[in-house]
Amino acid sequence: SIADGRPKSFMEFDASAPYVLRQFSETLRQLLQSNITSTNAVFPVDNRLKEPLRKSFSESIFHEGRIMLDDRTGQKKLRMEVDGMSVPYITWSAGQKEFMPLLLGFYWLCPPSSTARRNSISHVVIEEPEMGLHPQAILSVILQILDLLSRGYKVILSTHSPVVLEFAWAFSILKKTTSDIAPLFELFNVPKDGRTKKIFENIIKSKKITTYYFHRTNEKVHAKNISSLDAGNDDKAISEWGGISSFATTAADIVSKYISKT
Repeated sequence: SIADGRPKSFMEFDASAPYVLRQFSETLRQLLQSNITSTNAVFPVDNRLKEPLRKSFSESIFHEGRIMLDDRTGQKKLRMEVDGMSVPYITWSAGQKEFMPLLLGFYWLCPPSSTARRNSISHVVIEEPEMGLHPQAILSVILQILDLLSRGYKVILSTHSPVVLEFAWAFSILKKTTSDIAPLFELFNVPKDGRTKKIFENIIKSKKITTYYFHRTNEKVHAKNISSLDAGNDDKAISEWGGISSFATTAADIVSKYISKT
């Protein structure tokens, strides 16, 4: 949707492009055209997202860079200002480029007003938000997803990232054993800010995470509930988290086997 640094309009896509992509890109285009700020700043912006979340994205994804809309080519395109350089979108890292549509999606879902969410939207679907991101950056995305949950959205997330499942495993255990939110501050390594405190209190009291593994059997795809994520379970679908942790388990077993022989 933002291949060259600007979201395409609905009509710029050819007829083979999925409707959902064309509509998503058009929504992003209108969001940017609405002038997020009067200075053409896209990130960070004071009235967009909670300050601790902006800081987390700045440190883990943009490395203190500023994202601006620049019209030096005749069209407003995204550029990053960092370390005295103005860096065009095409040269950003894969993770930064993949994250940008997601960031703008977060902007749209979190209106800068007293309204917590867009009332017409109840469910948010995010496909593989970890694309190109460092594990620390994935944690920043998870933190923003928790903010979506605290606003009343239900979130459906597809992932191949062990970091996401490690959080789901830790959260489920913490929710069963304690109502204290201190472990969540440690888990995300964020200061005890009142805004993050509100997010954590909301999810630890009233939210739950259910995890499913999609596997192919007899040429059909089946969904299996593996929410316990119990590494000691006899069912490998559960103990190996749908295959996501299988290599780590195999590598550890092989290393232990051969070290014991030396």
